[in-house]
Amino acid sequence: MERVIAGITYGTGDTNETANAIKAAIADPQAAVKSIVPFSSQRKWSGAAFEDGTQYVFGAPQFIFHQLDPAIKRQIQTYAQKGFRVLAVAEVTSLDAEQPLVNPQMMGLVLISDVIRPNAVNTFQYFKNQDVTIKVISGDDPTTVATVAQNAGIQNADHQIDMSTVTDKDDFEKIAVENTVFGRVTPDQKKRLISALQAQQHTVAMTGDGVNDLLALRQADCGIAMASGSESTKSIADFVLINSNFDAMIDVLNEGRRVINNIERVASMYLIKTMYSVVLSLIFVFLAMQYPFEPIQLTPITSLMVGIPSFFLALEPNFSRITNQFMRQVLIVSAPAAVCVVGYIMAIEIIGRLFGLHYEFTSTLCVLLTGAICWLALVLVSRPWNRLKIGLDLLVLAAFLAIIIFFNDIFSLVSFFDKDIWLYAVPLIATAYPLYIFMQGVITKILDRREAKRKAKRTGN
Repeated sequence: MERVIAGITYGTGDTNETANAIKAAIADPQAAVKSIVPFSSQRKWSGAAFEDGTQYVFGAPQFIFHQLDPAIKRQIQTYAQKGFRVLAVAEVTSLDAEQPLVNPQMMGLVLISDVIRPNAVNTFQYFKNQDVTIKVISGDDPTTVATVAQNAGIQNADHQIDMSTVTDKDDFEKIAVENTVFGRVTPDQKKRLISALQAQQHTVAMTGDGVNDLLALRQADCGIAMASGSESTKSIADFVLINSNFDAMIDVLNEGRRVINNIERVASMYLIKTMYSVVLSLIFVFLAMQYPFEPIQLTPITSLMVGIPSFFLALEPNFSRITNQFMRQVLIVSAPAAVCVVGYIMAIEIIGRLFGLHYEFTSTLCVLLTGAICWLALVLVSRPWNRLKIGLDLLVLAAFLAIIIFFNDIFSLVSFFDKDIWLYAVPLIATAYPLYIFMQGVITKILDRREAKRKAKRTGN
C-alpha cells in the first residue's frame, strides 16, 4: 500500500500539507506510473494507473465509496473525532476523472495528524481578546477540522457544518454566521462564504496556501498567503507570510491598527487648518475684506499645534480596535474646531469694526483664539493621556506663548504686555472650551442622523 500511496503522491507532484506529510514518511519508490489523475477539490481524490495494469485512488473515503461498510464508517468517525485526517486507498477497475469510480475496493486507511504549532493557542486567544472572529474553512472532514480547531483554542469550534450537504439555494449568510468550522468546502463555496460575511458588514481577511483558495483570497478584503504555498496563490495575495507562520498575524494586525489610528489622529489636526482656511478665504473674498492673518502669523499655529505634535503622536504604538468610522472620528475633532475658529474670527472682525481696532490688534486676537482652539483639539486627540503626551501638549503651549511674548515683532503681533489685548482675548479664550464641546455635540448629532439614514436605506426601512 505504501508503494501505491507514494506512487500517486510523487506522481501528482503536489506540494500541499498532505503531500508533504506523506513524502516525509515514505521515500519516492520510483514506481512505474503510466498515468495520473490529479487531485480535485470537487471529487476529493487523486489516482494513478501503474504499468502493471493496476489502478488506484487515494482520497476522502466518503467521496471514493458510495456506500461504506458501517464498521469502517464508525472507525473513520472515531479517528476523525480524535483529530486525525482520514484518507482511503482503493483499487478500481476504471480510472477516469470525468466518470464515477467503478467498483472501488478498500485497501486501507491512512491517518494524518495535524501538528498544532506551539504558539497557536496564544495567537488565537489574542485574536479572541481583540474581538476578531476566527472561521476555519477546509476541504477536510468537518469533524477532524473541528477537533483540531478545539485543540488550537478556537472559540465555538464545535459549531461545524459539512458543506458537501449544502446546495447553492441555501442561505450562505446564515450558514456563515452560525458556524465556525466549515468542512468539505469547494473553492466556489469558500468565495461565497467570504461574500456572505462581507454582506453583513464584516471586514474579512483570508489566509490560504493552495490553488483552491484563489477565489476566496481574491474576494477577501485582505488576502494572506503562506510562503510555502503555490506561486499562483502568492501572486494574488495582498501580502505573504515569509516564514509561513500564522503567529506573525499578531504583528500584522497591530501594525495596521497603529498606522490607521495614528493617521486618523493626525488627519484631524491637519484638516482643521484646511477647513477654516478654505471657509475664511471664501468669506473674505466675497466680503472684499483683508484676510484676518498675515501669512507669517500662521507659522506658530501650523508648526506648534499641528506639525511638531503630529510627528510625535504618529510614532505612538496605538493598537486600539479599528471602528470603520475613519471620517466620522476625524470630523468629530476637526469640524467643531474649524467652526469655532471661523466663528471667533468673524466675531473679532465685528468687534474690531465696532471699536475701531487696528489690523495688527485684530490679527493678534485671531492668532490667540485660533491657537487656543487648535491646542484644545490637540489635547483631545492626545487621549488616552499619559505623561509623555501631557508633557508634549504643555511643551507646545509653552513654546506658543514664548513666541507671543518674545518674538511678537517677527510675527507682526501686538505685545504680550499690552493690557488691551487681554481685555478682549481673555473673555473669548474663556468661552473656547465650552463652545468647542457644544459644537462637538452638534456635529456628532448631525453625523449620527446621517448614519441612521444610511442604515435605514441599506435595510430598506
